[in-house]
Amino acid sequence: MALESERAGALVIGEDLGTVERGVRRELRRRRLLSSRLVYFERRPAASYPRLALAAVGTHDLPTVAGAWLGSDLDDQLRAGLVPDVPGLAAVRDRLARATGSRPDAQPAEVIERVHSSLAGSRSALVTAALEDALAVEERVNNPRTVRERPNWSIALPLALEALMADPLVLRLAEAMRRGS
Repeated sequence: MALESERAGALVIGEDLGTVERGVRRELRRRRLLSSRLVYFERRPAASYPRLALAAVGTHDLPTVAGAWLGSDLDDQLRAGLVPDVPGLAAVRDRLARATGSRPDAQPAEVIERVHSSLAGSRSALVTAALEDALAVEERVNNPRTVRERPNWSIALPLALEALMADPLVLRLAEAMRRGS
């Protein structure tokens, strides 16, 4: 894989999230492959993330910042017929609060800006922001525990593509990410 990525001029990003075997991250570093660092899972601040990493808040399978911060992701889980993961969402919200210094009554847009500013200040080779977060969407793209219960992968963004570049939160988020680079 490393050889083929070199030939193709492509980056390889290891999804070393959740339960991974001991030594996986060490082997990724040895082979100079990027690991994954998510604010939702990391106990350390973004500034300490390694250079050989993709840094992000979460993934398509996790709650959006707005959904986590407001708690509406629990309602989405309930509507899909799932038992809401209250402790899991509380842990995510706690990580967001610690990463941003946000008070419990902070508005989602403020938390979104702060967490991405923090990410932008990391040393990671790649830092990403999801459109759903940039638009403060509350629904996650995919809930992996569902198939027919909710419209996974087909939730429309609240703005047309042409309107994205004029949205105030999108512009502030882009500026925060630009400042950190």
